[in-house]
Amino acid sequence: MTKEVRPRRRDRLTAGLAVWLIGVVLRALRVVSPHARSKRRREPVSTIGLDAGTRGWQIIEYEELAASAREYFGANGVVAISIVDRERYIRELLPYLRGGSITHFVYDPRTGSEQGGRGLRQCIALAGLLQWYGITPIGRITDVPVRRWRLQTSIVTAVNGVCVTLMQASAIRPFFPHHRVIGPLFMPISQATLRVLADTRSRHDAVAEATGALFTGSLYEPRTTYLLTTQKLLAARGIELRLTTRVLGEPRDPNPRYWQRLVDAGVVLTTADQLSGPGIDALGVPHLLYRYTEALAAGSLLVAPEVPGVAAFFRPHIDFVPCGDAVDAAKQIEWVLGDREVRTRIAENGFRRIRELVDTDTFWRVIDAGLGVDGFIRPTNRFTTVGTS
Repeated sequence: MTKEVRPRRRDRLTAGLAVWLIGVVLRALRVVSPHARSKRRREPVSTIGLDAGTRGWQIIEYEELAASAREYFGANGVVAISIVDRERYIRELLPYLRGGSITHFVYDPRTGSEQGGRGLRQCIALAGLLQWYGITPIGRITDVPVRRWRLQTSIVTAVNGVCVTLMQASAIRPFFPHHRVIGPLFMPISQATLRVLADTRSRHDAVAEATGALFTGSLYEPRTTYLLTTQKLLAARGIELRLTTRVLGEPRDPNPRYWQRLVDAGVVLTTADQLSGPGIDALGVPHLLYRYTEALAAGSLLVAPEVPGVAAFFRPHIDFVPCGDAVDAAKQIEWVLGDREVRTRIAENGFRRIRELVDTDTFWRVIDAGLGVDGFIRPTNRFTTVGTS
């Protein structure tokens, strides 16, 4: 296991100064751009641009992001862009940006080049193009502790827009050069997928029949040690914790198989720890992994850490069962498996809660509130905005 090092003050100041200087240039670019001025005067109906690699669009998180966006903005209000060659990221993206229809663009630092220098140049170029064409950036960073991704997202959102994270905003703002940070915000999911999962779940009551628990996902430290310890403690009590895992970077299961696994599990355990390794800072803040959304959407009972800020969306002890270390996780799993009525009630609450969040467009409304004057404009459906911690 690689030893983690907390961000040094000098590194934070250097990154902050770099983003500030780039922001000065970007502001000037936005002021002189005829495209940006024209777009502001027209006050167009919002069209959101989303991008991912060709294989990325097959992954649930991107698939559901696009599907939920289409439900919110309408089919014509979403431009889904497939990046074939990440080393030619800007060249492939440029025709869509200068086309004139996109008003907001969701930036994910994982889509461009994985080479540090080239990835940095790409994000600077993208930041300039977004300001030139009057497009508001929405940075989406799944792993805030990864320095390169954090820096790139900060550059793209240096002038305006927001940065959406899975960690509590108040805890990680000191590591960002600006305070337009939203988090933790759950993984979006579409109404269409919820309907399919509800139909699948209605065929048998996996929660009521559960005799064990499931963890599914990738393995890394400290997650691996946590899971193996929990598994050993449960085995001593005659309870199985099934680990369906893969190493980071290995191929994922087809989406229908993954969803079916979560539906069939009845009880799902997840962790909330961050990655560790070179180029990753030890921020010490757990994050709202996608499993929170996925397990509740599948109708299973979720046993998971109480991530700071999670109660704004998923209520501990009501929508899911909170747990601490491995000893506590084993204890909570043993408890819910011993009480059918409790696990059925909490699982039903969790599904109703995620359905409520989806039906009220909470994911997109939280982002809209954070955008302020650069918020979304839709042809119909005026709504009140909600906030996040």
